[in-house]
Amino acid sequence: MNARIYSTLMLALFLTSAAFSKEDWREPGCERRVALTLPAADRVGLQAGIVFTGADFYRWTGVPRPPVASLALHTSTAPVSFQMEERDESGHFQPKGNGVLDDDDRVAFTVALSPKLQPLLIYYDGVPQSVASGKSSIEVVPQQGKLYSLLIKNGSLTIGLHGGGVEPTSANRIENHGRGSLAFVEWQGVTMARLESNWGNYFPRTLASGPGAPVWSEPEVVYRGPARTVVEMRCDAFKLEKDGKETFSGDVVHYLYFWENCAVVDLEEIVNYTSTDLEGSWPYASQVQIGKDLDEADQLIVPLADTAHVVTVNETPEHRLLHPWRQLYATDNPEEGWYAWKDPNEKTGLATFYEKMDTVRFRQSWVTYRPALHPSVHIRTTPYTAPQEDLHFKDRARRCRSRYERDVRYTFLKDETPKDIRLLYHAWGKPVDEFAATGWPEMK
Repeated sequence: MNARIYSTLMLALFLTSAAFSKEDWREPGCERRVALTLPAADRVGLQAGIVFTGADFYRWTGVPRPPVASLALHTSTAPVSFQMEERDESGHFQPKGNGVLDDDDRVAFTVALSPKLQPLLIYYDGVPQSVASGKSSIEVVPQQGKLYSLLIKNGSLTIGLHGGGVEPTSANRIENHGRGSLAFVEWQGVTMARLESNWGNYFPRTLASGPGAPVWSEPEVVYRGPARTVVEMRCDAFKLEKDGKETFSGDVVHYLYFWENCAVVDLEEIVNYTSTDLEGSWPYASQVQIGKDLDEADQLIVPLADTAHVVTVNETPEHRLLHPWRQLYATDNPEEGWYAWKDPNEKTGLATFYEKMDTVRFRQSWVTYRPALHPSVHIRTTPYTAPQEDLHFKDRARRCRSRYERDVRYTFLKDETPKDIRLLYHAWGKPVDEFAATGWPEMK
């Protein structure tokens, strides 16, 4: 660790442990608290969706399974709305909790980052008196009988979800495409995905989202809280065959999390399966239209040399038609698990966060051979108005497991700087106590 990084961490730890005096105690009904120092952003009001687990809380405080009713979150100026999300033993979401924060349960909240370091105070051991009471502002619109059976509206972001399918589900019909994914996306007046325009125009294109998968369940809102709305879709008994023999059989569950106060959607995929094939692939491809066209102003932003590196596409429609499929980015060993598209003129864009830093570091610790599961990213231009993003995870030991899990976050961009996009990735991709400096527990 070089001297600059060490001094920065020590300064943040000092600020965390010393800057919040007992006079700043905002919850007189709570006996203890732990303070985190949130990092600085380029712009004021950069909204970040953050999640920590019961295991994280225990690591910070030494307190196992605290009652949820004893918790309160505060910034330096106001209480923070949050929600606790219960998980069962198999890791699946449960709408009703048991009232305590178990190790695998999650606490979700949004916080506005600013150009200055700021505290996040977590109070516990008592009865909070000023817990933020927030209701969901996300609009949920059922559309029975329509292609998008559920619309989710969050400010300038509209998402259309599509389940079901028609028999035979192997038929190449529009109803059998885009299931369990984001089938319609409109952001800042730009239509990024629309199934009717192209049956492959949805994202992500996952293992069971196209023809051949059984009928999916229709999207169901299983939880609406002050931090995010949770939608569940399922596809049971999905199968793959090779040479007339079944090689894969599994149940696929997608949870989609729509965040309050920020244009962010999380996809959590859980697959319980059996496979006779040793190798396989878990796909998350997409072809997303970032602006009105793929033009000279568009930027591809990728992690490179510990920075957010900007690639100016410098594309024209004439050049795109004459020289399609131009490779812009390709790697099987990314330094961080994200990439982003942005059009600074049209003030629109999309960042995809696909692999967290713990997994990245584990993969990079392999010297001469890739671990059994690792990503492959290839981004290139097309003859059309949208680039092609081929993201998938190569799995050379699929037969050795019976369960697969993947989290992907889509952050819709407006005027964020490359540095702030990378900071938002760290808010998702790093453990909370690595993203934010964590102090020692305090008593009132």
